[in-house]
Amino acid sequence: MRLALGAAPLVFMPAVVALAIALGNYPLLVMLVHLSIFGGLGLTWAFRSMDGLRDLPGAVTADDRGLLVDGRVVTPRSQIKQGFVVSHGPAALVKLERRGPRPAMLVRVATTTEGRALLRNLGLDATQSVADIRAASWVLTQSLGKQLALTVGPMLGGFLPLLFGLLALFPTLGAIPAAVLVPLMLAYIFGIALAPTRVRIGTDGVFTKWLMTERFVSFAEIESVVAYEDVIAGKHYVGAILQLVGGETTKLCSGQKNFFSDGGAAILVERLREALDAHRSGARGVDTSALARGSRSGSEWFRALRRIGAGADVDARHAGMSLEALVSAVHDTTLDPAARVGAAVAALPYATPAERRRIRIAAETTAEPRLRIALEKVTAADAEDADVTLALEELAAIQDSR
Repeated sequence: MRLALGAAPLVFMPAVVALAIALGNYPLLVMLVHLSIFGGLGLTWAFRSMDGLRDLPGAVTADDRGLLVDGRVVTPRSQIKQGFVVSHGPAALVKLERRGPRPAMLVRVATTTEGRALLRNLGLDATQSVADIRAASWVLTQSLGKQLALTVGPMLGGFLPLLFGLLALFPTLGAIPAAVLVPLMLAYIFGIALAPTRVRIGTDGVFTKWLMTERFVSFAEIESVVAYEDVIAGKHYVGAILQLVGGETTKLCSGQKNFFSDGGAAILVERLREALDAHRSGARGVDTSALARGSRSGSEWFRALRRIGAGADVDARHAGMSLEALVSAVHDTTLDPAARVGAAVAALPYATPAERRRIRIAAETTAEPRLRIALEKVTAADAEDADVTLALEELAAIQDSR
């Protein structure tokens, strides 16, 4: 019902086209733009709104098969893309985003802890999956003055002077400069104001990307995550603030408060806190000094790692590491990236299918781009020894350049 209501403006589009053709009044087609805008907003509301929820009977559980009601699978695990816990009144909700053009599913749970447990059963909690969240534009995290400087400033200092200059120098061009520059100006303004920020929350930290700007913050650098609300030009913006070691802060805006009532800020804050808690409670203390590259070449490092996995001593100073210790090292987000990749290289030839799956999960749940790429290369099913050696050399070169 909600989906049909949201899409209602789109239903009238064929009628508008038919009417314009029948009457020969083609300017009526401009209504298609308005219907498209309202239809898009309506579908967004239908897919994201959490208003008007109603409880359905049945006991809800979850396992590797998917979401179950009274023991019957209602949503297969293969259809579920990712999941989040969000506070909702006195209880909490688990929001399950599905693949394809399907609205999210919402499951009411008693507490946030219970919600995290449900996600864990589905393999979607912060220790088993990466969360990709679409946040608002970085511009909205700035003060009103900076927002105006970024949007109106280039218009007054660049586009308009260029437009008037072209009109003065080449009056015979007529409206051509305006026809070209005005759309470019509007595209720039709306582009930076509406361009979303991609937030990728892994087991190792938070990766953000806005337009061409990227940043990775490891959980070791984060002291706490707090929710925030700002009022800028009469609009209420909400999101999360990462309070970093040393006093620096990083603000992530999820959007306007109560816009479509999708709980975006609460989802962002909860997932960040869940991942930070998981990072701090993870296994520590594994001696990984034997995994260091040192002065060895890529091929020498590769052979040494393979010997470690086989249980052989590296040299007089380093004893071999157990397979379980190596797999744990791959997941240990406090370790140096080279040590984590080295542990994967050492363990893979001797790992059981279950251990291989754990290593692949480490690759899938890593947010830091370079580390994720290196882990994906060395854990690929068709990776040859030469491919693995090359991945090690590339990672070493990146770290040497820092």
